[in-house]
Amino acid sequence: MEHFQEPSVLEQFKRKLGMNHALVNTSAKIWIFWREDWVGSVILDSAQQLTMKFIKDGKLFFITSVYARCNALERLELWEDILQMAEEMEDPWLIGGDFNVILNKEEKLGDLAFTQSEAIDFAICINNCALEEIRSIGSKYTDL
Repeated sequence: MEHFQEPSVLEQFKRKLGMNHALVNTSAKIWIFWREDWVGSVILDSAQQLTMKFIKDGKLFFITSVYARCNALERLELWEDILQMAEEMEDPWLIGGDFNVILNKEEKLGDLAFTQSEAIDFAICINNCALEEIRSIGSKYTDL
């Protein structure tokens, strides 16, 4: 996410990372790399997310990579896409990425103000989709 590179260098990154497959979404903001022993296919590709179905060692699962728009109104389309997928999902599913919104002001970094209405929209999406946050250990934020 936020690679700020042209899609034309995708193959170069794929080789550097030692991956066999690579894909970029329609907005060129989300790049996905995977190894040969994973079988991957695109389920849904939009400006704010890329959902892929993978099979590894006979196990089926889905991964949705998100790079949400900064505008709250534009993010509503993403929330609708995620809800629609959740209603149809019966297999293991991981969603991650940059949602460009936080659930509470304690998560806030930077100068922009925390907006309760945006947090509520995000919380409604999480709740309606029965999603759970995966807790992490260590630094909440990374510098790459």
